[in-house]
Amino acid sequence: MTNAAATKGGARTEFPKVTASDVDAALKGLKADIAAQFAIEVENPDRVPAGATVFPETAVAGDPIPNVDPATLVGQELKTFTLGMSATGTVLAVDSSPVEAIAEAQLTAAITPGYQLVEGSIRIEVGEGTVTEGLIDFPATGSARQLRPLDAAALEREILGLSEADAVAALAPYGEIEITLWPGWVTSVPTLDQRVTVSLAEPVDAVPTPTPRPTPAPSPRPTPASTPGVEPGASEDASGSQPVPSG
Repeated sequence: MTNAAATKGGARTEFPKVTASDVDAALKGLKADIAAQFAIEVENPDRVPAGATVFPETAVAGDPIPNVDPATLVGQELKTFTLGMSATGTVLAVDSSPVEAIAEAQLTAAITPGYQLVEGSIRIEVGEGTVTEGLIDFPATGSARQLRPLDAAALEREILGLSEADAVAALAPYGEIEITLWPGWVTSVPTLDQRVTVSLAEPVDAVPTPTPRPTPAPSPRPTPASTPGVEPGASEDASGSQPVPSG
């Protein structure tokens, strides 16, 4: 059947409608914006505690959370819609200053029993931190000096009555030794401590610790008139220092 007359009247109404593709596009854009903002915040020095170093490779962004359920927007008759997202993230920032204190404590603990630390001799170098399985490692190297405190009276007791060679051998572990026997014909240290003088020299910080040098021949001295019952005297110098192993 054909309608010969023109159709008249009626109406046409158009309205926008939110589709799933609209919501997906909005979510994709929001996620990209959040990732970009997170990267900026990781590098923001104002967010880093004083003295700390940020390690960007440890940055982890959480899953973005929309402020409304995106599914509820699909099908709504809206020209525009509002959708927001938020996320939290973490990044490691480390203050390396405690590493130096830890290394210094380990050096101090490594001092050989019977020795003491040379004041001001500790040297610590802390390297750049590296990320290893989510942890920050700081390489540190250090060195220090140690010395053995010497007791002149105890050293004297060790050498009373010894030959010059035996006295040198007994004192060799303590550092460089110089023994002078007087008069020149004397070959051993007196047995009476009143006739022996032990002098300790200032410790010498040498690297590495030198081996004891041969005892030099004593300089000739005038021979005084001998006195019956008086025993010839002897004098000795000793000092010693030794490095602490680097840690």
